[in-house]
Amino acid sequence: MSIFRRWVLWVLDHTKLTWYVVGLLTVGSLIAASFLKINTNILELLPPEEPTTQAVKRLQQEDGRLGVLTVGLKGDPEAVHGVFESLKHDFETSEMVEYAVYDIPTEWKSRLGLLQLTVPELQDLKTRLEGGLALGPAASNPLLASQLFALGPLTDKLANTDGVLPTPDDGIYRLIVQPTGSPFDPKFNKKFWDFTDDVISNTEFDQHVDLVWLGGAYRHAVEDREVIIHDISTTSVASFFLVLMLVAVAFKDLRALPILFFPLIVGSAVTWGFTAVVIGEVNTFTSTFTAILLGLGVDFAIHIYSRYREELTELGEQREALAVAFESSGPPCFTAAVTSAGGFLALRFAGFVGFKQLGVLLAVGVLLCLFSVLTTLPLMILWLDPHKKDSSLLRPPFKARMEVKYKRSGFYLALFSLVGLASWIVIPQIEFEYDISE
Repeated sequence: MSIFRRWVLWVLDHTKLTWYVVGLLTVGSLIAASFLKINTNILELLPPEEPTTQAVKRLQQEDGRLGVLTVGLKGDPEAVHGVFESLKHDFETSEMVEYAVYDIPTEWKSRLGLLQLTVPELQDLKTRLEGGLALGPAASNPLLASQLFALGPLTDKLANTDGVLPTPDDGIYRLIVQPTGSPFDPKFNKKFWDFTDDVISNTEFDQHVDLVWLGGAYRHAVEDREVIIHDISTTSVASFFLVLMLVAVAFKDLRALPILFFPLIVGSAVTWGFTAVVIGEVNTFTSTFTAILLGLGVDFAIHIYSRYREELTELGEQREALAVAFESSGPPCFTAAVTSAGGFLALRFAGFVGFKQLGVLLAVGVLLCLFSVLTTLPLMILWLDPHKKDSSLLRPPFKARMEVKYKRSGFYLALFSLVGLASWIVIPQIEFEYDISE
């Protein structure tokens, strides 16, 4: 007697105990999942041994926090001054803000102006300086000097006569706000962003001033968190209903839907509990694992349930039909789950932490979905299956209606091989995207 046959018979003999254990495990997993954190800090997902990653982390530790909120305004300088003054006052009234700055001390203006020069402007200054040195004493001639050192628009940029933070050529003036907390602290960041929304909403903007954008790590962290939550819900629901629709069409029996999908819900819930206990967080890359598990896990339920219906039609007895179905379909499903888990575990050797976590979650999740199917599918069948036999599922001796010939098999095999070899011509042309923001 195989282990799968013994297992299903044990479940059938202890249905109440099995229901209690499944219920407690599911509820406990969901409670644990409620404590999951959403990690929006992409720095923590980069390969930790890389020198660049270590340097940025060290800088973050020394500074205590990285990131500011930047308010960009465009318009008349005097009007911008007035709006900035109002925003500065409102921001600094909060204990969440260390300082807000837009004006510059007089002695800093020329120094900061130099920092705003572009590479072509610096090259122009270099050329003029080299020309002056080459002329020697002749450069003191007023006529030559007026032509050689006439900086034109650079004069205003160097002097920074606006009295606000120097702007690039886009003409956008900036207010820099330094909060007291980290942008990667979800509780602080959400509270601070709500406060920022209130400040901006309550500020009266002059008709000559336009709010161009709000930028910085605090905004990006909030938006990344919202995207992750959206991905978790949207992909899971979409995967659930797409698979649900296909199963309904295939089985043409609405009772099959809860029988097949309840094990998947339990398996996904337990995987979320595992995620909370072992990893403790989800990120942009691991947020879609539920959709993948639903697509993979439903295969186990379909195979075993289909085999059960065939055996019930032939044997006529539910208990024995379940035992035979599990004994015959259990080993192939277990083999498929183990091989899939092994493939996903290969991601564990990736340098990127997000892929490592995703590989572990999918590997464990596939096995948990199989275990859920083996445990709860018999319970659902006992509860919802009406013991109805279907003569269309009887398996008559196979008789081919047409003779299958492979006269051109060599030709097609050669054709497919050539297509595969030709693919190597375009493979080197594949480009890699290194910008994670894309």
